[in-house]
Amino acid sequence: MKRWMVVVFWLALLAYPFLVLLWLSQDRRVSEDWLDSFSTFNTSDEGLSLALAYARELRPGVPAGILTRSLDEKEISPDTVVLRVHPTAIPAAPFLAEHMDDEEKAARKKFKGRSPLLTAAEESWVYRGGRLVLALDERYGSVGTQEARGDYKKVFPLWPGVTALRPPSGRALSASSELGHAIFLIGDQPVVTRSLLGRGEIIFLACPEIFQNAALNKVDHLALLGALIERRPVLFDEAVHGVRNDAGILELFRRWKLGPFLLLLLIVFCARFWRNVIRLGPAVEDFEDRRSEAVDVVESLAALYDRGLTREEALQLYEDSFRSAVAARTRLRGDALEQKVLALSPSADHTLHASRSMSAREFGRALERINEGFRRLHIARH
Repeated sequence: MKRWMVVVFWLALLAYPFLVLLWLSQDRRVSEDWLDSFSTFNTSDEGLSLALAYARELRPGVPAGILTRSLDEKEISPDTVVLRVHPTAIPAAPFLAEHMDDEEKAARKKFKGRSPLLTAAEESWVYRGGRLVLALDERYGSVGTQEARGDYKKVFPLWPGVTALRPPSGRALSASSELGHAIFLIGDQPVVTRSLLGRGEIIFLACPEIFQNAALNKVDHLALLGALIERRPVLFDEAVHGVRNDAGILELFRRWKLGPFLLLLLIVFCARFWRNVIRLGPAVEDFEDRRSEAVDVVESLAALYDRGLTREEALQLYEDSFRSAVAARTRLRGDALEQKVLALSPSADHTLHASRSMSAREFGRALERINEGFRRLHIARH
């Protein structure tokens, strides 16, 4: 295989994953299909892209973004609202990192174990004024959900302007000491509750569907989102949907289920490369034109023919060459070939007399006649 082919092969192999990522980033279907239904990156009816856009437009100048890694306490203000809508990564990764020295760990011991839903750093953040919103449709730590039927009704005077909910499915929060007091009920079971911790609170909802793109504009769902956000900074936790900014390219391929496909293409590329490298049969040397056009070679061959052949013999060989050229070009044989030769060089005397020597002048005229025949046959460089 040529060296340039090997270089091109390896460059294509290295560029392939990046081209795949570029294609996926430009494919609109990716943002609708590969992510979780409740992700802010999902632009379909089941995504939360409109909720994120509304949060950013509700309070211009107030930060509203996504959370894809664990933060330090200095990176998040005590009045921030963190929304975990339909967490699929259970138990969810902590959104606050535990970076404490011995003195801080001793001061935090009073928070350890108070709430099984939070780490010590997260519980400390809530106590200082943070608001955590957990929208669930299945068990999350010590809090679970169950099917329920009945009318939705508001039972606690909180969030003016939010009076009605219309989730697509009936679901209620199961009894737990973590829930706090109820705000909305379905029948006689809690759907939305609030648990106070210090100056902060945890909001539980058993209806995460109300924040999806298709349902956000129904009844008071948008008003509820605005009441939860208020004038606070807001973060939508995407780590609970498996979206983390520390994920490498192999992790992305695994989520997109492209691993087997890329492995198959890699095997095909390697097989093709191996097939081109392995030789079948003995080696064949590359063609190399060894002919020379040097004047001294032509002169030496002319001198050799002059010494080894008479004029008649040389002219006979040249005429035979002309006849072969005419036969190759016209594919004629026999009398038809002879007539074609006479037509191309009509003045030539094709019967050479070996009994007498040919003069140089006669030889020149005969040679010119044959050359004229070659020119008529359009054969170059004879």
